[in-house]
Amino acid sequence: MDKTGQAPAPSKDYHQLLVTHEEIIWRWWKISMRNNAIVFPGETKIPSEDFDYDDRLQTEILRIFGKETLEEVRRLSMCKGDCLASLPLTVLMQIIASLPLEDILMLSQVNHYLRYVTSLDSLWKEVYINLCGAPNEEIRSYANENGWKKTLFTDKLKLRVQLARRRKDMESPKANTFITSSDYIK
Repeated sequence: MDKTGQAPAPSKDYHQLLVTHEEIIWRWWKISMRNNAIVFPGETKIPSEDFDYDDRLQTEILRIFGKETLEEVRRLSMCKGDCLASLPLTVLMQIIASLPLEDILMLSQVNHYLRYVTSLDSLWKEVYINLCGAPNEEIRSYANENGWKKTLFTDKLKLRVQLARRRKDMESPKANTFITSSDYIK
């Protein structure tokens, strides 16, 4: 990956980002309108595996090139050579969601990036829909509160009991009343 561009206004500085399998190179050229200012170009090189720990470089990439570029650099830095992590996140999630559950759980142990992807709630929502069909509004609400992965792995009988309790709690009049200080005095 090779990306170049100018910093957001009012800055006139120019930046270059090079990402290889081994390292990430960040170069900058300070542009000053002052006649007496002598500013030399700069360069930072870090090994790809150290990118997650360099908050300053991540902040600069986000500021200059945006969130999409930062996410792409993260993917590439976690991947040595050609691998699944080099795919766009949406494509990778579609592939993973179509796998058997055992394979998804094993894939989460491959590397940090795949562990991150397999922990995303949006992935588990797709897996739930693939395995169980479209959820009704009650299940969708429960999953939004508790997570799609937990909803998927909850036993059906246990899930029915939890949904019934939730329904009962929502319908009970106590859920809609407030306790006042006079209630404590009695």
